[in-house]
Amino acid sequence: MCFLPPVCLFCAHYHEDAGIDGDDCAAFEEIPDEIFRGDLDHTTPFPGDRGLRFRLNEDLREELAEINQLRREMGLRPYPE
Repeated sequence: MCFLPPVCLFCAHYHEDAGIDGDDCAAFEEIPDEIFRGDLDHTTPFPGDRGLRFRLNEDLREELAEINQLRREMGLRPYPE
């Protein structure tokens, strides 16, 4: 089985070191499952998103391209870039 990182890790609004008591994301207090799983790319409004949408963290562009290549090979929809 292969586990791919969630799209949220590549977003400029994601706070990877927020800790257990902090929000992981500037858009959501708790990231909705359908966004975290990548079922929804969050490039359009979503209830409770505080007006923020997915915006690529430019420092992670190459890593996201690699993940998207794997997603395509697995028959999955690529994440937004």
